[in-house]
Amino acid sequence: MPDDLWQNPPRSAALDAFVAILKANRRVHEDFVELFRAHDLNEPKYDVLRTLRNAGPEGLPCGRIGARLYTRVPDVTRLVDGLERAGLVSRRRGDSDRRVVRVTVTPKGLRLLRRLDQPVMDVHARQFPGWTDRELSRLAADLERIAAQT
Repeated sequence: MPDDLWQNPPRSAALDAFVAILKANRRVHEDFVELFRAHDLNEPKYDVLRTLRNAGPEGLPCGRIGARLYTRVPDVTRLVDGLERAGLVSRRRGDSDRRVVRVTVTPKGLRLLRRLDQPVMDVHARQFPGWTDRELSRLAADLERIAAQT
């Protein structure tokens, strides 16, 4: 094989950033796999519960849940079906428009989220040791800037 094929591979700050983001994503994701598994959850299920809790007691229409998730889920309806079977969410028809189905977290789901709050915070503390709130806010803003471009 010619030696010139091995010389001067393309390098860029963008490539370095891309690789660093993927490595960081894998690292932070792996930390949550075991935590969620211990509670019969996975990341998408947790994301739906978290999103619905953040939406408040009115919940969200089924069609709007997917847009608020941080995980990409191809079939939100099936995910909500499973959470409903587990008693973690409930569905109800809208009062003003019966075609709209709203999903809310049940008390059981809220209790599960409450039990997970501190363990999730503990994982974050291990993931970002010594980081200040200002540094974390800057990181979040930079990553949101990337996400907004897609």
